[in-house]
Amino acid sequence: VELRFLGTKEGIEESPSRIQQGIQLIVDLLKGSEQETYTTKELNDVLMSKGITEKTAERVRNACASQGVLEKVSKGLWHRKKLVVGA
Repeated sequence: VELRFLGTKEGIEESPSRIQQGIQLIVDLLKGSEQETYTTKELNDVLMSKGITEKTAERVRNACASQGVLEKVSKGLWHRKKLVVGA
C-alpha cells in the first residue's frame, strides 16, 4: 500500500490568514453594532460575504470564543463576550 498526497500546500498556508481575516471581520462587526447576541447564520453571512467558507467560518467562531471575543450561549447563538474598543 502506498499513500500519496496529491494536493498543494496553498490551502494549508492560507488557512491561518483566512482565520485571522475572519476574526477581524467579526471584531469589525462588533465595533459597528450595539447588538449583544448573534445567530450563527448572521455571523456566517458576514464571513461568507467576504469569501470565507462555511467550515472556515466555524473555525473563526471557535477562535473568537478562544480569544474571548464571542461566547457560545446555546446551539446557534453567540454573545458578545467583551467590549471591543471603538464600539
